[in-house]
Amino acid sequence: MQLKLQIFMTQYLNIKCNLTSPKETDKIIETLKSKNAYRCNEISTKLLKISSPFISSPFNYICNITLSTGIFHDQLKFSEIKSLYKKCNKNNTSNYQPISFLNPFSRVFEKLMQSSFLKHFNKYNILSME
Repeated sequence: MQLKLQIFMTQYLNIKCNLTSPKETDKIIETLKSKNAYRCNEISTKLLKISSPFISSPFNYICNITLSTGIFHDQLKFSEIKSLYKKCNKNNTSNYQPISFLNPFSRVFEKLMQSSFLKHFNKYNILSME
């Protein structure tokens, strides 16, 4: 599956992702809400923010490898899914909305990837503002 994604990204999309810097990773980590809640990997956002000066460079290296190869690490694929009640009858399952909670590393990587794609789209004028 990972190899198919890599082939698809390189052959069909032909997106050259811009590599990110540890400074960009630090900025994204700073924007996360400081919460003590632990998710799938037992690391809270608050702990990630505290340890950011020590781990942003190695984590950035991992993110850049992921962006350049198109292979997403298995540990970043996990999320915790909760159901959120919307309205009306609580016994009807269609009145609940699934919410996915990503671990903090996945959220940072997602924002780095979004930034990289937007830079690429803007550089080649792929997205229209109309």
